[in-house]
Amino acid sequence: MDEDEPVSQVRISAIFASSGDETRVVRPGWFAGLMPVSGGIGVAEAGYVIGLTAFGVPEPIALAVALTNRFITTYMPPIIGFFMMKRLERAGYL
Repeated sequence: MDEDEPVSQVRISAIFASSGDETRVVRPGWFAGLMPVSGGIGVAEAGYVIGLTAFGVPEPIALAVALTNRFITTYMPPIIGFFMMKRLERAGYL
């Protein structure tokens, strides 16, 4: 599961509590963990889009948010790490 899932669950629970709705929410990360797809790629994004559209967010915006989240949390750290590693090698620390 993603490390940010408990925070997401708390936010969703707060939204439901403020509206007085007792509906249970299926977390996209939990659902993506059941699918035999590496890293839940595609399944988690679909879950986020479905969840956001259920809250009234337009589909294009929900898709942009889901893909931006995936890029920032999955692809950005190795890219930044690569350049930081090269910088440390040039400085003689590695």
